[in-house]
Amino acid sequence: MRSLLAAGLAAVLVALPAQANEATDLAVDAEALARMGPTLPPGNMGEELSGCFTAYAEVERLRREAGVRHQAYFPVRGFPYVKVDRLMASYVDDLDPDTNMGAWLEQTREFANFSRELELRDIGISDVRRAGLLHDLSLCSVWLTLLSMDELSTRAKLLDAVRSSVPPAAPAPARAPAKPASELSRLVRWDVRWPETAETAEQAQSHFDACDRDAMGRVGLFETEWQALAAKHAPVLMTETLRSIDGLVSPQWDAGAVRANARQATVHYQPQHVRLGDMTLLQFAYTVWMRSTDDAPFNGLVWRVTLAPDGKPLVYDTVRLDGSGHRWFLADTVSRGNTPINVPVLPGPVALLIDSARHDLVNVVKADQAPAPTDTGRFDLAIYDDLFEAEGADGNRHTLFADDGSLRPGGTDIFMLGRMPAVGDSGLSFDHPRLIEESMNLPVEDIRARMPDACELI
Repeated sequence: MRSLLAAGLAAVLVALPAQANEATDLAVDAEALARMGPTLPPGNMGEELSGCFTAYAEVERLRREAGVRHQAYFPVRGFPYVKVDRLMASYVDDLDPDTNMGAWLEQTREFANFSRELELRDIGISDVRRAGLLHDLSLCSVWLTLLSMDELSTRAKLLDAVRSSVPPAAPAPARAPAKPASELSRLVRWDVRWPETAETAEQAQSHFDACDRDAMGRVGLFETEWQALAAKHAPVLMTETLRSIDGLVSPQWDAGAVRANARQATVHYQPQHVRLGDMTLLQFAYTVWMRSTDDAPFNGLVWRVTLAPDGKPLVYDTVRLDGSGHRWFLADTVSRGNTPINVPVLPGPVALLIDSARHDLVNVVKADQAPAPTDTGRFDLAIYDDLFEAEGADGNRHTLFADDGSLRPGGTDIFMLGRMPAVGDSGLSFDHPRLIEESMNLPVEDIRARMPDACELI
């Protein structure tokens, strides 16, 4: 491993000659990283693993010099072989070596490896040169995480670092109320185009009912099954079309900038999970892209559906891409319990009515009771991760988000999932894993009773 690791580093350093760097903080100090990390085994294995800390420090230095960062996951200070999102960070006090710790380690390693791959790509390292280095850093992460969690003192340091790794959410911007739905006119109805590679809705539901879960309670499905469930729960979109910029669009990389492709209507979906009591529930977040003006090419919204253990909608919520205008809706499959009385109850499937003036969501209705449209269209579904690997005219792949988590060129008011501001006055991010629990006061025992009998850990 060490010889390959050295070769990979040498290739990177040849590709990007090092500049003088006076930074001495932990992330670029190999000796400091080694002191934070676990005790290494004696002999050749320990000698090889010691090279991992040098590699992590050098890669971090190169990343900083190039000014790139993948913002979907949060770095854990002193432990470059793991990263977390808000969900993974929420498990830090619930980890058990006999049950869920292995799954947690595997996921946090995957986050770190995925982020590093995109960062090295954006630095400009070729695929061939990158492959060997990523392979060896992946091996480093396996050994170092296992050793870290096996050594109680290092495990404590790692978990403490995770607790402080997730920053508080920024406050959401204010938003004026949308215009009344009664004033909408010239509505175009957009229905999902069923993915050609997806299974049928019935097949996907049967897989969900089989209830395969990992040790943290997260649903495990194949790509075709994710596609089918995402299509099944996708909303109908009704867009008021008074201007040429009122239709659905798709973001694309074009000559160093993100531009709106008006010839393609794409909604990006992201399977997510949220925690409710001792349950982990599946969510689908749908990002709807629309044009704003020629100078500010995007606005739009996220529509999210949270599924009960039986796969039926439980809660809906929505937010604009700048983090404003968050709203809750309760599905008619659950009793209201003590939920806030101002939360509307929705029968599904649903249609979203979006105005022309600001592309605000002005109303949500049952899909088969939506107003008659003046025209119809179809939108495609694409997985949200495609936004990190958009193909440009140069044949290379690019992330559409800057290192501040906003749409490129950065400093914009369009945020990626995982970096959304706080919801209302709650102080909790739109991506917070306990947002529903803290906000909705749902009847948890009634919801738990909807768990299919077939549920088991995988």
